[in-house]
Amino acid sequence: MQDKKERRRNDKEKEKKKIGRRRKTDERRGRKNEYSGRRRIEDERRRGEKKAEDNEDRDEKEYKEEKKKDPMTLIRKVEKGENEDDEKEEEEEDKAKDEGCFGD
Repeated sequence: MQDKKERRRNDKEKEKKKIGRRRKTDERRGRKNEYSGRRRIEDERRRGEKKAEDNEDRDEKEYKEEKKKDPMTLIRKVEKGENEDDEKEEEEEDKAKDEGCFGD
């Protein structure tokens, strides 16, 4: 009777030790389930920062790829924006000339 109780007690203690060892090795290996709250939050924040950096890198790569494909398209986009402003100014000057504001 006592032998059975002692065996059960020993078995339970051994199981506790196994669980403790598993938990410690999991922490050393960085498994997510066994994290403490603060550590998990810090790691998630780091991952978020990493994702943001990855997105910036991806944007830069896309820009470089587009530039490699056809560098003139980027230049055209910029020139087009400037030309639209110049055209508007010219139209305003033409209207003003038609109205006779300039002494021409």
